[in-house]
Amino acid sequence: MNLSSRRARRTEFRRASARRTGLGKRVALTVPVAALVAVSTFIAPSYADDAGTGDAPASSETQAPAADPAPEPKPAPEPAPAPKPAPEPKSADEPEPAPAQPADEPETEQAPAPEEEAAPAPVQEIPADAVPAGDGAEVGAAQIKAGAAQAAAPASNKKVVVCKYVGTPPGKPHHIIVVSKSAIKDWPEGTFPWTFADAQDSVAIRWAVGNEQPGNEELVNCPGFDPGEPAEPVVITPPDVQAVDPCGPANAEYPAIAETEQYSVTVNADKSVTLTAKDGFTFADDAPSHTYPAPVDSGTECPQDEKKVVVCKYVGTPPGVPHHIIVVSKSAALAAGWVEGQFPGVFADAQDSIAIRWAVGNEQPGDEELVNCPLADIEPPVIEPVDPCGPDNIAFPAVEDTDEYTAAVVDGDVVLTANPGYEFPGGEHTFTYELPADSGEACPPAVIEPPVLEPTDPCGPDNAVYPALAETDQFGVTVNGDRSVTLTAKAGYVFANQQATYTYPTPADSNEPCPEVAALVACVYPDAPARLGTGVPAGVITVIDEATALLNGFLGSFPFSYVNGDGEVELIAYLEDGQTVDDFDALEMCGEVAGICDDATDPGAVDENGEPCVPGEPGEPGEPGDGGETGGETDALPNTGGPAGFLLPIGALMVLVGAGLVVVRRPHSA
Repeated sequence: MNLSSRRARRTEFRRASARRTGLGKRVALTVPVAALVAVSTFIAPSYADDAGTGDAPASSETQAPAADPAPEPKPAPEPAPAPKPAPEPKSADEPEPAPAQPADEPETEQAPAPEEEAAPAPVQEIPADAVPAGDGAEVGAAQIKAGAAQAAAPASNKKVVVCKYVGTPPGKPHHIIVVSKSAIKDWPEGTFPWTFADAQDSVAIRWAVGNEQPGNEELVNCPGFDPGEPAEPVVITPPDVQAVDPCGPANAEYPAIAETEQYSVTVNADKSVTLTAKDGFTFADDAPSHTYPAPVDSGTECPQDEKKVVVCKYVGTPPGVPHHIIVVSKSAALAAGWVEGQFPGVFADAQDSIAIRWAVGNEQPGDEELVNCPLADIEPPVIEPVDPCGPDNIAFPAVEDTDEYTAAVVDGDVVLTANPGYEFPGGEHTFTYELPADSGEACPPAVIEPPVLEPTDPCGPDNAVYPALAETDQFGVTVNGDRSVTLTAKAGYVFANQQATYTYPTPADSNEPCPEVAALVACVYPDAPARLGTGVPAGVITVIDEATALLNGFLGSFPFSYVNGDGEVELIAYLEDGQTVDDFDALEMCGEVAGICDDATDPGAVDENGEPCVPGEPGEPGEPGDGGETGGETDALPNTGGPAGFLLPIGALMVLVGAGLVVVRRPHSA
């Protein structure tokens, strides 16, 4: 019983603990969620006011961010972190002062008027116009960017964003500027959009935000913008600028011209000034640029008191390099050897010096530039380009460096650069020889001298020919049907008299008959004798011309043998007139092939090597026992190797034994 009560108490304790734990978990979940809902409720209207898109968009925008914090209470069921979500409402309260600033804006002067007029502005119609992808995506992105810029900082109500238009009214948006509100005449302050006219048609679209620049707004937010139709360029008039020419030589120049949104400014080497129109602008007659010509210097001398002299001081090997400038009294210069009034006047003191002019007023050494110190003049050499025949081969000859200048070839031009202490005419540091265009004159073709060809005419009719002639890089070779030969000149070559071809005529044939050549009758024995029976010739009757025989060593004596590819050739006699190979008996003249060894009883048979099949005894050729050299005939039976008369008794005995065996076997068979 006691055990049961203890178990019951333990079970009840566990259930109470579980209820407390579940209640704690529910409290841990409920508190942060309630705090987040309260914060979202207070914050949402302030964001809607900032967007400036009306009540309906504000409601949709506040509900979307409120749903995001919902998953955050997931860590709450853990027992330890339960108190951690509690501080979240405090962090959410921190941003409350930020939306309070836009909320105060309606209290500023003229604030209600802009809010009432801003509603029809196309800039704010983002849900209808913005396109997330495809055609028009850039326009939608620009609208969103403009809306974000307006929400990022409050409007100052001091500057206005203005769209500038070009073309026939209502025109097309061309660019955007930011101007002070005082620059817009007769404008009911705070009215947007507001159309007015200045140098170009203009539309004020909103207040500028903070330190907003013209590039912060997009043309897509200007009324009447059409992305598919580019704006016509604005014709701009260059400003009226006059050159300034103070006293002194070569110092006339234009005053500084500032770059604008319409054009850029370039000061050229000759002091002319070029204005280049930017995108969307052009000068009269669609000219992309306008140039003020190089100013003409009057050369008016400045008034001088002729008491002090401006002197350039030089260092280094004469003529030296300008190092610094001093202003000395006239008497000091005269004492150093200067001739009064001589400019430039060279004289020597501690350093080489050149007086360049009288000092003006209270001039100091730093008032003059070293670039105005004279240098030794270089007389540029005469360099003429070389243009041989042929395309694109014009070039200047090589130019060596000197003590006065160095030479370099740049894109075909020769550029001389003055060494220190020297200058080219006009005070120039470099002197350039520009490579002229190639004349492109074609080279005259080279004249070919055809080689000498002598025809060959062997005996016989119509067989005169020219020797073989190989093609070259100057001409091709063609052998014609009449045995004439034509040479055809290749590109860049001709034959005499500017001819493109040269032909060797058909060679004349002498038709000289060929002398008769003696022929010889020969037996040709093949290398491998035929394994045939008796009565077959050992060789073949063949006619050999005497020239071939002579080449193989024949000296006129018969018989004569030599070996060629067909086997052994034996010359027998000269062939008489009218004779042919059919007039000769090969068996008679070439001999007979010995019999084969299939018949071992034929004493005249030989094997494939020519050896007799039946060995013979030494004796006369053609007789038994002649050694098998020629084979022979004999009437005697061959010796089998046994004693004479021995085989016959043995044979009779074997017959009798066989008969006895037959008799013995019959009874058993019966």
